[in-house]
Amino acid sequence: MPSPPAIGQIDFDAVRCLNVSLAKKLDAYVQRHWQHQRDVALLYQSLIVRLTSGGAGQNAMNIGDRLPTFVLPDSGGCLVRSDDLLERGPLIVSFNRGSWCPFCRLELLSFAESYPEVKAQGGEIVSIIPEKGEPAGKLKNGYELPFPVLSDIDNGFALANGLMISCGDDLHTALLERGIDLGALHGNRGLFMPITATYVVAPNGIIKDAFVDPDFRLRMPTEQAVAALKDL
Repeated sequence: MPSPPAIGQIDFDAVRCLNVSLAKKLDAYVQRHWQHQRDVALLYQSLIVRLTSGGAGQNAMNIGDRLPTFVLPDSGGCLVRSDDLLERGPLIVSFNRGSWCPFCRLELLSFAESYPEVKAQGGEIVSIIPEKGEPAGKLKNGYELPFPVLSDIDNGFALANGLMISCGDDLHTALLERGIDLGALHGNRGLFMPITATYVVAPNGIIKDAFVDPDFRLRMPTEQAVAALKDL
């Protein structure tokens, strides 16, 4: 008999089908997380306080900056070049913690719903995660994401853009106890991850809108990203 789904997956499935905005879905999951996984929620809160007080993300890319070029493999092993993407039109770049993160999955599913609008404007979306090709592929295919999921192994691109952080030993251990082995997913010790961030980039490479926040429970509203892309 297969194992029953974990509490986190039950909560995620309950929230993802709500007919509300991304912000309300994220808030609903936060409330469920506090109710059902309070120990991890407390570790999350401690991490966010540590990052915020330490100024994490203050040196990250922002509006008016030029997006550094990247060449990253997609979940199928093909190299994706930012220059090639921008030649076709504007770009939404989403830095995500990984396939295991319910907040990231909710954001990416919201982007998937808005993908026809993005393509209608000649735009594209990419998700960048620090995971290897196989888990990146499971994220893309398992949730039927219509856009590329790129692997930033060792957080090299995140580091170059002021977005890499340490998750801390306590949280790393707590996740491992719940079957989330960041080391196996990342192909390294799994102690680092990106600050979640969303950028809307014009075809000339200039960032026109940005959302960078050490509190990974918060994300740029999908409608804001799509509106910024349409303004281009």
